[in-house]
Amino acid sequence: MLREGEIEESKEVYLELDYSGFIPDSYIDEPSIKFEIYKKLASINSDAQLQSLTAEMEDRFGPLPAVVANLLYIAELKIISQKLSISHLKERNGLVTIEFNKVKDVAIDKLMELIRLSNGAVRLNPKRRNELTLSTDAVSLKDKSLFILETLQRLV
Repeated sequence: MLREGEIEESKEVYLELDYSGFIPDSYIDEPSIKFEIYKKLASINSDAQLQSLTAEMEDRFGPLPAVVANLLYIAELKIISQKLSISHLKERNGLVTIEFNKVKDVAIDKLMELIRLSNGAVRLNPKRRNELTLSTDAVSLKDKSLFILETLQRLV
């Protein structure tokens, strides 16, 4: 039985981003503990699980460095992408291409509102009806994952 916020078994989301996140030795220096955290992170499939892991890391190791926060944003992108039936999320040259597995799972009214409010930053691909593009040119590297995440959250 699924808990609220969990994702029913779905295909893996392919994320290809122009930035990354990782756990530096300055935050967790013990390889076995670092491996344990990466393993937990890889198995996360709900917002509640991610919040729990974030709280655990802050309790055990202190405030999150920016690269660790990025890693957690990437995990959150994976969760929301699964909720929206996104199969691919690729970033190249300031443009994020979002490919949906199932267009029918996307709320059209929310999508149209997102496009309308984006001032041209969000567009449908006229050649591929299951593809959306998001311009990230005006967003700093530091804020990019949060920007993509907030944009996708408007579709949930």
